[in-house]
Amino acid sequence: MTPIDTADLERLLDAAARHRTNVAQFLEAVCDRGHVTQDEFDAAHSDDEFAQDELRSMAEALAFEVLAHRKAEAGMRALLRAGCDLLAIESEALRNSIRIVGNPDRLSDAPEDAHAVEAIREMEDWIASVKATLYPTTPEAEGGRNERA
Repeated sequence: MTPIDTADLERLLDAAARHRTNVAQFLEAVCDRGHVTQDEFDAAHSDDEFAQDELRSMAEALAFEVLAHRKAEAGMRALLRAGCDLLAIESEALRNSIRIVGNPDRLSDAPEDAHAVEAIREMEDWIASVKATLYPTTPEAEGGRNERA
């Protein structure tokens, strides 16, 4: 099953709001004109219709929740990307400060530089873990697969 597009969710919520308004206006007009009394309407509104209304309400609430989570996730992803960029700049500056002259791939093994070398490794490991989280390579890494699909 493919994920529902955010724009589709927003269109669905707009349509649900318009439908709810149209139904409410229709019911008010029917009751106001005396075609159906409120008691008759209430009696005709069966448990099945109530269950369908509840299901629609829950689906609408779920759509709002999904949209809120997607918005929050997009914000967090942007913050993580910005953090990775900043940390990459700092890591590179630190790396440049303890590189062996003439061999740009080798870092100093002097005891006084050990803390800087460890900090570089930690920064690069964090950047790699964030990138692996932001850009998974398999469906399982994105939270598993849909068993019903």
